Amino acid sequence: PITTTLPIEYSWQASGQDAVTHTGGLSNTLAYTWDSPGTQLITVTAANFGGSVVATHTIAISDAPISGLNASSDSPTTLGAATTFTATVEAGTNISYTWDFGDDFSACGVVVTHTYAAAGVYTATVTASNSVGSEQASTLVQVVIPETKVYLPVIPQGDTPGVEEVFWRRQE
Repeated sequence: PITTTLPIEYSWQASGQDAVTHTGGLSNTLAYTWDSPGTQLITVTAANFGGSVVATHTIAISDAPISGLNASSDSPTTLGAATTFTATVEAGTNISYTWDFGDDFSACGVVVTHTYAAAGVYTATVTASNSVGSEQASTLVQVVIPETKVYLPVIPQGDTPGVEEVFWRRQE
C-alpha cells in the first residue's frame, strides 16, 4: 500500500539466472533474457522493517519465428573442388539448418561445403527450422570442367641461323 514504509528491498530470483537485489521505492522492475525456449519461474520478495511479501510468476519462453532466410554459395566451382554454402536469416532463434545439395547428398550447419561428382547445374536448398516453424531457400550451383591448357612444341623449319632443329623421339 501507499502507506508502506520506505525503503523496500526487492530480491529477484529467476530460473537459471543470478539473484538480483535492489533497494528502492514502491515499485521495482527487472528484465531477464533466456537463450532457449521453455517454462521459467520468477520470484520476487519485497521486504522492509515491517515484514515481507513474495510473488511468483511462471512465464513461457518461445523461439522467435524465422524470417528472411537466404542461401548462397561461392559457385561457379571447378569439378573436383568444394563448393561453400552459407545460410543467413534476418530473425529467428535456436535455428537448425539442413542442406540438400540437389545430388542426393545433404549436410547440416550454417556454413557447409560439398564436392560434386559431375559437372552441371544444381539447385541446393537449405531448410531452417526451430520450435515454431521452418523456411526454405535455394541457390543455383554451377560446376564446371577445368580448362586444360595444351602446350605444343615449336619446331623451326628451314634454315634459321643459330637455331637447331628439335626432334621428338619416343623412348623405347
